Amino acid sequence: MNSPGDVRNLIKSWLRGVSETGTLPFENGGVVVQLLNTWLKSWELDEISDIEQRLTELEHKVQVK
Repeated sequence: MNSPGDVRNLIKSWLRGVSETGTLPFENGGVVVQLLNTWLKSWELDEISDIEQRLTELEHKVQVK
């Protein structure tokens, strides 16, 4: 796993398998909730990174003027 996107892809693959087979690959259904929370956190990391990059660009434009 090298990025939040890698984590999301793995979780999506697991959840797709659950959806297609109707069976959980884990003994505890709570694991799915944990996977969804992890997916959300990894998505947030990517979004925050994007927002920080855009903010930095805006700050640079303001300083140049």
